[in-house]
Amino acid sequence: MRSYKGKVFVLMVVLVGFGAMCGLAGGGLGTAKESRAEALELLDNFAKTHEVFKSFTAKTEVLTQFTVKSLSPRFPTSQQERHRNIDFRFDQENKRTNRRTYQYGDLPAATPTVPKDNPQYTSSLKNQKISRWYGRADITSDPGRITLVTDYQDAQKETMQSLSRGFKGHEAFGYLYGHDERIDEILRDTNKIRVRRRMQKVGDYNCYVIEATTHKGKYTLWIDPEHGYNLAKAKCLITKGNSLYETTAKKGERYYTSLDNVKFEQVDGTWVPFGAEIVYDWKVPGKYKYRETIQFKAKEYQLNPDHDALRSFDSDDIQNGAKVTIIDETGVSDITYYWQYGKVVDKNGREVDLDKLKVKKRK
Repeated sequence: MRSYKGKVFVLMVVLVGFGAMCGLAGGGLGTAKESRAEALELLDNFAKTHEVFKSFTAKTEVLTQFTVKSLSPRFPTSQQERHRNIDFRFDQENKRTNRRTYQYGDLPAATPTVPKDNPQYTSSLKNQKISRWYGRADITSDPGRITLVTDYQDAQKETMQSLSRGFKGHEAFGYLYGHDERIDEILRDTNKIRVRRRMQKVGDYNCYVIEATTHKGKYTLWIDPEHGYNLAKAKCLITKGNSLYETTAKKGERYYTSLDNVKFEQVDGTWVPFGAEIVYDWKVPGKYKYRETIQFKAKEYQLNPDHDALRSFDSDDIQNGAKVTIIDETGVSDITYYWQYGKVVDKNGREVDLDKLKVKKRK
């Protein structure tokens, strides 16, 4: 009898241990399906909250600190700090976006450091007809330069990229570095997704934790049900074979992104991210290691605004006398035009009809 009871006991231990292992792995087949269904429901709730960001304006402050550690003589080691004040306008349905930025600190091609009392100014406007970039190196005297693309054909793509790449703090809106698709869209395409059995506190609030492995990378998301099912925290790791925007990560490459310290406030009854810390930690073998910390702080949002009343997509920020370079399907014009009272003019002050203009190069 003793031998029989011992065998039964051993069998029970094995079965209990196996059950525990299944639980850690997300359970059996039925449990895995249930966990995936729960994850998709959480992502649906996240998506519903972010419907308001199809049309909005935001005024933000962004502090960026980054370090480049060289692994090759071609990539110098450096440490830099950059400050930005950004006025962002976005209209997905009508394919319009406008980003206006004052920035100072350690800026590209700027020596010495740009002072706070005389920041550089840039603006980028895109609509269904044109793509326009404007920049002023010295806001006290320089009227600036404009690059105007008139045969603009990628309005939808570039409008979305202005949010998924160009809007500093985009991780708090579900656009993690490496991909233009929002996180809920990415995770719907994988079966390797589950919700942890126990909620986890982020700050003072209990969050659902989603883990997923996709062809785009490995993700962990902390979803906060108390704040509109927004992201309270997130991690993403992209390694060999994972897609990385238009390319694929190579052997030895590592692109890690984290979102943390997210602060929420309500705007018109919707919880929106008002602050966050984003960290990029990248390694490209034989070239460099890169670490960037972004402190994102929102000052104001307007959700579903009347953009026409606000003149969100006007070019009223451009100074008279700014030089204009025009690009169309044939190339870059060698002729310099000018901006005068909201219009492009030639050197004699005559208005240029951009719809009829074809780039002409000097012989």
